[in-house]
Amino acid sequence: MTRCTTICCFILLVLLSGCGKKPSSIDFRGTVTGMIGDVEIYNEQKMSWEPLEFGANISLGDSIRTQAESQVEITFNGDNTVKLDENTTVRVKQSADSAGNAIIDVFTGDGTVLSNIKKLAGGNDKYRVCTPTAVAAIRGTFFSVHFDAGAHVSHVHCLEGKVWVFNPFLPPAPPLIIVPGFFTSVSFGMAPVIPVHIPPGQWKKLYRVMPHPMFTRYTKKFKVKGIDDLFLLPGPVDIRGKHIKIKPGKLMVPGSPGHGSIKDPFKPGKGSGKAFEMPKGHAGPNKMPTPSFKPQGGKPANAGGEKGAGEQKGKGKGGGGKGKNK
Repeated sequence: MTRCTTICCFILLVLLSGCGKKPSSIDFRGTVTGMIGDVEIYNEQKMSWEPLEFGANISLGDSIRTQAESQVEITFNGDNTVKLDENTTVRVKQSADSAGNAIIDVFTGDGTVLSNIKKLAGGNDKYRVCTPTAVAAIRGTFFSVHFDAGAHVSHVHCLEGKVWVFNPFLPPAPPLIIVPGFFTSVSFGMAPVIPVHIPPGQWKKLYRVMPHPMFTRYTKKFKVKGIDDLFLLPGPVDIRGKHIKIKPGKLMVPGSPGHGSIKDPFKPGKGSGKAFEMPKGHAGPNKMPTPSFKPQGGKPANAGGEKGAGEQKGKGKGGGGKGKNK
C-alpha cells in the first residue's frame, strides 16, 4: 500500500508540477549521441514503446527507457548530457519553480541518471532530476541520481559544483546542499540525511555509468580507498558518439574476453569479444567515422570453465584474456 501511495503521489506531482502561475517557455533540443543495447521511446499516439534510434531527436514530453545491460546518452542544448543506466525509465518535462520560472525536469521512477550540465541559458539551475522521494536541483555541473524502487530510497552523488536536495512531499524546508565528493540518501517520508563522503559501495555503482578515465580521475581526486578491485577490470566502454549493439549476457567491453558484463562487472563473462556489432556507415552527430572493434586474439581465460571472483582476485589477473593489444 505504501508503494502504491508513493507512485500515485509521484504521478500527481508530475501532472501538477506546471500548475499555478503559467511558466515561461524553456528551450530543449536533445539528440541521442550514444547507445548500447536496447533503448526505447514511448509513442503517445500508438500508446506503445518503440526502439529508439541512434541520432534521434528528443523533445520535452518524451519518455525513454533502457533495458537490461543497456545505456543511452542524450546531449541537449549545447554540450550538456544526461546518461541513463540499464533498467532506467525517465520522462523529460518542462516544469516551473515557485516563481514561475521554466525548468527542465527529468523524472525517474527507477534506475540511475548521470547528468553533466555545463551551461544552460538562464543558468544551470534550470535543470533538475526528480524521483518519488527527492528532487535534486543543481548549482553546478556533474551529479548522479539513483532511485531504488524496491527500497523507496534515492541516492544523490555530487561530483562537481553543488546540488540542492529536498523531499518534495515534506513541508517546505531549506534544501540540503551537497558538495563534490559527498552524497545523501532520501527515503520515503523522510528528509535527506546528512551528506557523507561517497563510500566504496556507491563508487561501484558510479563505475557502471562513468567512462573508465573519468572514473579514475574522480576517485583519485577524492582519494577514494577500498575500490582496488575495480582497477583490475578494463572499465565500461565510453558510448559517446557510438551505437553499440550487444546481446544479453555478453560483454560490455569489446575484445576483452573473461571480463564482466554491464550488469555485473565483478562476474566473469562468457563472451569472446564478438558480442558487438557496429552498423556500417553509422556515424555520430558530428559526422565522425564510427570506430570498429576487433576481438583480441587468443582464447578466453575462462574457456575451460569460469573461476570464482575470489580466485581471480588472488591471482591478480581480474579474469582477463591473453590476447595481444594492437
